[in-house]
Amino acid sequence: MSDSYMDNKDHSNKNSLIKGISSQTLITIIIGLLNVVSFAFFSRLLSKESFGYFAALNAIIMVFQGISEAGLGSAVIQKKDYTKQYFSTAFTLSLIVSSSLALILFIFATPIALLVSDETLIKPIRIICVLLITNSISSVGWAIMMRKLKFFRYGMIQVVSYILSYGIGIYLAFKGYGLYSLVISAVLNSVLTCLFVFSFEVRIPRLYIERSDCRQIVSFGGWLTASAMVNQLTFQLDKLVLSKWLSVIELGAYSRPSGFIGTISDRFNGIFDTVLFPILSKIQDDAERIKQSFLDAISLLNSFSAVLAAVFFFNAELIIQIFFGNEWLDITYVFRIISLGVVLMVDARLMDCFFRSLALVRLNFILRLICMFIMLGALFIGSRHGIVGVAYGVVIANTISIIIKMTVLCNHINVPLIKVLHEFLSSLKPVILLCVLGVVYILFVDKTIICNVAFAILFAIVTGVEFILCPKMVSTKYALFIEPYLKRFRK
Repeated sequence: MSDSYMDNKDHSNKNSLIKGISSQTLITIIIGLLNVVSFAFFSRLLSKESFGYFAALNAIIMVFQGISEAGLGSAVIQKKDYTKQYFSTAFTLSLIVSSSLALILFIFATPIALLVSDETLIKPIRIICVLLITNSISSVGWAIMMRKLKFFRYGMIQVVSYILSYGIGIYLAFKGYGLYSLVISAVLNSVLTCLFVFSFEVRIPRLYIERSDCRQIVSFGGWLTASAMVNQLTFQLDKLVLSKWLSVIELGAYSRPSGFIGTISDRFNGIFDTVLFPILSKIQDDAERIKQSFLDAISLLNSFSAVLAAVFFFNAELIIQIFFGNEWLDITYVFRIISLGVVLMVDARLMDCFFRSLALVRLNFILRLICMFIMLGALFIGSRHGIVGVAYGVVIANTISIIIKMTVLCNHINVPLIKVLHEFLSSLKPVILLCVLGVVYILFVDKTIICNVAFAILFAIVTGVEFILCPKMVSTKYALFIEPYLKRFRK
């Protein structure tokens, strides 16, 4: 294979990556704004108890959803020799599995509700089980759009669905529907996304199962399903056990800041996961390009995630005042602890992306199983000290899990762990100045609303100077990567 051909492929992948990241960034900003606006309304209209029940309900659905989607969307993206027949098989399997699980959840709603919380959850569980079907079908349609790199179009579908569904949800919350306003919003969002994907972008395939394709999908998707189920259990364990170990109200007090930070972090992580996975799947047989992609991703993503963590940590009071309301200021300390995990979230998402792209789903399942037991132990110990102990326990458990996963992945792709550690520490350079400013502010400045706003503006200015005007303050790789686009922007 000629060097010019490889250069053209690299250039094509880079252009796809840049285009995908640009469109995903725009969509993420829009959806992020919609998220925080709806969050602010719901926080002022609903009680901590409603949020506690919804956190437990959402955890149940996420665990079942990890099974219902069965890794089928990822299997479609990862498949090199894709055919319409393969798509039909994936779609049909998705419909069968998700419908069966929705029926099981509907029938066993009572014992599940009593196991996790109490009878309040029985009806919401039976309503929200529709999500299993619509989300599972949507994941296959989403996979087709990702293969065609239609990042922006899928993003716009998400935006329209979000505006309609959460607009209705806020209205219902204002009318006093409480927990059900959140449930209906979630169901509507999923149903609308599914309808829009298959009405405007992807043709509904015929219901058909090809045995050879089915075996291949189950081989990849089966381990991915088991891995996804364990992963969801790990990330939802706090919501599943805290209503029993603590109380529904304390769960609501913990899950609200956790959900706020997690939602924004997931949007940020989703930019790179959505774009990187289909591109990495194409180069999965090129060891050298995989190595370099991993090191570049560690360097670039952690530069942004560290700054995002600093924004949450040092501006916690202002964020709570704006998006939660003054009655939530008692969770400021918990909010700051949880914000420390933002860097871990992006690294976890990055490594999972590489495991999936390299088809290491069985190995990823084993690692996730180990991480689940680490999380369970941390939650058990942390819950003895209230929601503050839980917050510390989650951060510590995630740190240990990331170290284990990174060690295994580095060994598999033959990248020295010390080199990855060097890239990680180098990526923290832009946050040093921000931390100095933040520590001085927390220790020596009164926390009035005016001072909080003034500090947030200063924080934003310093961040903008580093990332836009002086990119070398971030890192050399970032400067080389972004400088051509910054020049165009400045002009």
